[in-house]
Amino acid sequence: MFCGECGHELPEGARYCGECGTPVPPAPAPPTPASVPAHERAADAAGGTAATRSAPRLAVIAAVAAVAICAAGIAYALIVAPAGPSTALEPAPEAARDALGEAEGDEEVEDQASDDEGEDAPEAESEQVDAVVPAEEPEPEPPAESQVVPAHDFECAYFYLDVPSDWVSSGGESPVPGGPTLWSAEDRGGGEYYFVQSTAFSVGGYVEYETGACTVLVGGSGPGSGAVFFGTTSGGESVYVAEASAGFLYHGYDFQDPSECAVMTLT
Repeated sequence: MFCGECGHELPEGARYCGECGTPVPPAPAPPTPASVPAHERAADAAGGTAATRSAPRLAVIAAVAAVAICAAGIAYALIVAPAGPSTALEPAPEAARDALGEAEGDEEVEDQASDDEGEDAPEAESEQVDAVVPAEEPEPEPPAESQVVPAHDFECAYFYLDVPSDWVSSGGESPVPGGPTLWSAEDRGGGEYYFVQSTAFSVGGYVEYETGACTVLVGGSGPGSGAVFFGTTSGGESVYVAEASAGFLYHGYDFQDPSECAVMTLT
């Protein structure tokens, strides 16, 4: 129901419009049987009787139609359907069954083979690992010539010489007070070798030197050289030593300390 003034929708039983305040007229009462004309009441009664009479007829017609449809379906199933192609499953021929059995058997064999390969794979891998031969380690390269440490302080074909560890090869330099003892070696050719060592001291404002030198002669010594026989090499060469000042070469004397002298060994 809507307001006749503003068109606002009104709830059931409203007496005033909630939007514009217009009073809502009361709804007309439904007509009573006494207010309906006699001819209208007679028409309604006749129509109801006709409708009531037509209902059984419609039911009978629907039943007949249903029976006809059922009969037609039964006739189709009994007459038309058997004449058509058969859809029933027939047993497979023996050849087909044998082929199917062989195919299934081949699949089982392949599955079993793959399982066996999977089980043997770890063993094969382990055997392959065991078969690996470790690579040989390369031999160490010999040290370069500059890295070779000589076994002795001086060597030649007839003897070698070892000096005390605190002696330093001079290289032509002169010693200084408080410095180390310097020494040098010289191969003069013809079997003659010259060695010298020197130490410097400061005394009373002056520098003094303590020097020891010797000459080694291989194969003999000339007259007047003052050389004394030292020994014979393994090749039969005689070795003589002439010292200009004592203290360089160790001779085995009691007053000598081998750790403070050069030691010569014949080869």
